[in-house]
Amino acid sequence: MKRLSSLFRAIPWLVRLVNIFVVQFFARKPPPRPHRTSLWTPGTPQKPRYAQPTGDRITDDQPLSDATGYVSWTGLVNRRFTGRHLEPRVEGDSRVLPPAAEVVALYARGAQMIPSERSSTLFCFFAQWFTDSFLRTHPVDRRLTTSNHEIDLCQIYGLDEPSTLALRQGQGGLLKHRGVAGQEYPALLYKDGKLDPQFFTDDPVEEAGLTYLRGGRASFWEEGIERALPAKGNRPAAIRDPARRDYFYASGLDRGGSTILYSAFNTIFLREHNRIARVIAKDNPGWDDDRLFETARLVNICQALNVVIADYITHIGGLFDFSLQLDFAERQRWYRANRITIEFDLLYRWHSLVPDTFDLAGQKLMHADYRFNNALLEQHGVAAVIDAASTQPAGRIGLFNTPSFLAMAEAKALDWAREFRLDGFNAYRTRFGLTPYRSITALAGTGPEGAALTRLYGDDVDAVEFTPGLFAEQRGAGSMMGDTLRAIVAYDAFTHVYTNPVLSKEIHGAAAFSVAGLRIITKKASLPEIVRRNTAAEVGNGHAPRVSFAL
Repeated sequence: MKRLSSLFRAIPWLVRLVNIFVVQFFARKPPPRPHRTSLWTPGTPQKPRYAQPTGDRITDDQPLSDATGYVSWTGLVNRRFTGRHLEPRVEGDSRVLPPAAEVVALYARGAQMIPSERSSTLFCFFAQWFTDSFLRTHPVDRRLTTSNHEIDLCQIYGLDEPSTLALRQGQGGLLKHRGVAGQEYPALLYKDGKLDPQFFTDDPVEEAGLTYLRGGRASFWEEGIERALPAKGNRPAAIRDPARRDYFYASGLDRGGSTILYSAFNTIFLREHNRIARVIAKDNPGWDDDRLFETARLVNICQALNVVIADYITHIGGLFDFSLQLDFAERQRWYRANRITIEFDLLYRWHSLVPDTFDLAGQKLMHADYRFNNALLEQHGVAAVIDAASTQPAGRIGLFNTPSFLAMAEAKALDWAREFRLDGFNAYRTRFGLTPYRSITALAGTGPEGAALTRLYGDDVDAVEFTPGLFAEQRGAGSMMGDTLRAIVAYDAFTHVYTNPVLSKEIHGAAAFSVAGLRIITKKASLPEIVRRNTAAEVGNGHAPRVSFAL
């Protein structure tokens, strides 16, 4: 699809105005933050709806959380509690929800994946890597989030200062790394078959090491990895297989090695951090390790924000080449402290993007082959893996297209939405300035999606739940998603990016980034540029990797 921006690319001021207009169009739709309510509930933490550590589903007859619909000080200011755009449904609501199993069945993929019309597998895995950094539900108390509520590259820097210290080299402002065939890769998490002590502590009080391995959590994390990719047939569980476990990377987040593409993005941005640190150090020979590290980190985060707008959001929109604008957001009514909401988390369950297989160097890999398998990444190299992901289609976002190994993830999402009594799909249409649908046919059409919703929810379009409605909604030709999903994604993405402190007028300049760092930022490197300059030595004089979210 030809983008509108190509029609007036030679008129910079017009491109800028359209950028600002589109951001404002979506950012002004709902009332600005703070949200009136959050997932806070009074009293003790709620018991998890999924048993630990086995992950077995608890029966539907167990009581749900007492989701509150009133304003509280704790709910307003304690950002450990996940926010919410709308108050919970009123208790005693006459709508009867269909059985959860029947709703979850709507997501199941048939014999073959329904391919995306225009998104590559690289987009699929970037979306996972990107959103994993801020959509982070607490593993036990689902009222809480472990998110920092910012796009901060915590995938490579960690969620807090002790994690960051564990991941730093301690000289030259660099992140820890190791050389493989002349290329930098993250440090290894295991040493001699055991967790490397530099990354974890069993002390229940000491704040040291990575968050997910601290204070006795290491065994819980290892059990989680075993559940994620358990033993099957002759294949041992990933955590029990030295060929996989001994290549686990030290990363800022607990799912850092969940796929080889996740590890590839971590590796690229680690290399980019170290490249930036070396450039700044050359320009500032008197700076110590701390200042070099913090400055390189700010520059790297700023570049990641540009990638989100110029590459990621541009691909989702499909019609216009967005660029990062720096001098308008702070004057807007929506410029408020960011807070992750349950709705934002749930709408990003784009499991239908995940392909059945991943083709790499002539091999057709099943999901178990490319998950928790960094040895495979190092065997082929980052450039080859990203190139391969750029040339094959992702799945189409929508119902009837989630691979079987992610069925439990869909069940958990629905269960979470019901536990906190999310309002119906149409209520969110109203919240985001869209006209509510008057019938299920208007929402989902007369095809399989409309028929399925009618079977479950009868003729009452207002009874349709939030996430089934998002993924069943009709879409225009060439659109990746329906209007409602696009509107909420755009609102949260734009207000998330533009409230980041590194973009503020007070911060954005040479004092924060250094003169050398500001030069790097001003060039507004795209994801293809960042990947290619950090894989150039891998390919030598060979083929530069294709780096594309579009097919």
